[in-house]
Amino acid sequence: MKSLSWYLARSYLPFGKGQYAITTMALISFASIAIGSFALALVTAVMNGFQTAIHEKMQNIHPSATIYSYKDPIAIAPLKKALAEKFPEVTSISPYSTAHVMIQSDAMEQDELPTVAQLKALDPHAEYRTTSLSKKMIHGSLAHVEKNHVIIGKSLAHALGVKQGDPLTVLYMEHPSGGQRSVPVHQKETIVGGIFETGIDEYDTNTIFSSFDFFDELFPDQGITQVGIALDPAANADTVIISLRQFLNLELLTWKDLYLPLVSALILEKYAMFFILLLITLVASMNIIALLFMMITHKRSDIAILRAMGLKQSTIARSFMLFGLSISAVACIFGLAAAWAASWILEQYPFIQLPDVYYVSHLPARMEWSIIAIVFVLVMCITALASWFSVRQIRSINIAHILRFEG
Repeated sequence: MKSLSWYLARSYLPFGKGQYAITTMALISFASIAIGSFALALVTAVMNGFQTAIHEKMQNIHPSATIYSYKDPIAIAPLKKALAEKFPEVTSISPYSTAHVMIQSDAMEQDELPTVAQLKALDPHAEYRTTSLSKKMIHGSLAHVEKNHVIIGKSLAHALGVKQGDPLTVLYMEHPSGGQRSVPVHQKETIVGGIFETGIDEYDTNTIFSSFDFFDELFPDQGITQVGIALDPAANADTVIISLRQFLNLELLTWKDLYLPLVSALILEKYAMFFILLLITLVASMNIIALLFMMITHKRSDIAILRAMGLKQSTIARSFMLFGLSISAVACIFGLAAAWAASWILEQYPFIQLPDVYYVSHLPARMEWSIIAIVFVLVMCITALASWFSVRQIRSINIAHILRFEG
């Protein structure tokens, strides 16, 4: 009976003369499902591209996790030994010391106020193994973080009007002691040893990297306050982070914790857009209901004859469902193929530029087989429900009446 249902479904596909309305409705149904599938898959790929691109950028700039100590300095040697013994997933660590300073340059106007920035001391050799900051250097390298040389962000360099090799003046304040009402401001001359560009505004505008020797001259009592940790890509990051927090008993944050609103917004936007377009696809699939109603009304004489010959109602209903599913399957495949091609073009030729407020410069798109499979299954499920709702009309057909007056 299944082969008979397929035969009947195929016999309805090549529309003959006098079936202009049905043919037009079938084309409209095909086009609406193809466009709906295309939009659903492409927008999901674009949102997936945004999420992937931003995740990669944040993961490259920030360590896998960062340990924070707000009271006592971190003893780096015992920490490194303990992590090496108990956590083989930790591939490298990088110590940091941070403080806020003010920066001014000779290119600034006399009445212009100094720029406030975060001074961050690092070990260039450890940083090479922990983050990708070295790959973000556009002038100089991390090796230029030595003695009185610092590296600054591109946006900060532009605001100060300096380039590599130019002098800078660092203004800093001592930590006030008990009973001290005024805090003297000191200054230290330094040189721009390099310029980096991460694409993250808070880094490119507000961060200065220096050596520990230079930092200790300004803040001799500060010590190491942060430690960046790099994890093995093959390790289960979430499990390792939980174990590290329990073992260290210190605040340990991943890059997702630092940008939690951004991560949550990306996930919410991705699913919201998916469900909105899924509703549009649902509306497009309603054309199948109208098409099958027209088909059943047009073929009711054939249905009555087949029923009178002893063919089961379920077999006839199955043939109409296969008809609707065939149109939806082909339309969905066309739409998904077009979405795949469009996302490939956006990946290979990123010609749609985005404003500076985004973390990426061009519109990204990351199509995956999971997106294709999910969209296809959802569209086919919606079509199956629409077809099932339509073929229930066959039950109401009065065989004797049709054979007597229409047969």
